[in-house]
Amino acid sequence: MSTENENQKVKSNATKPVKDIAENQEATNLSMNKRDTTKPKPTFAERWENSRFSAVRISYKVAHSMWTVVMAVGMFLAWLIALLAT
Repeated sequence: MSTENENQKVKSNATKPVKDIAENQEATNLSMNKRDTTKPKPTFAERWENSRFSAVRISYKVAHSMWTVVMAVGMFLAWLIALLAT
């Protein structure tokens, strides 16, 4: 009888690590899914745009407006050159 009990213990222990591996893998997948749902860190521009200091917000708006004007002039010049080249 003791041999049968030992065989049963061996069989139950043989399947136990497989269950542990599956449980660990499932826990790892859950933790990876949690990381995927977190918000990404705000960019430098977003932090300036939403800053609590008004001087920072104003400087962001001024720089953003200047950049918009520069890009508009650049697009106009590119369009003009393309128009004259044809």
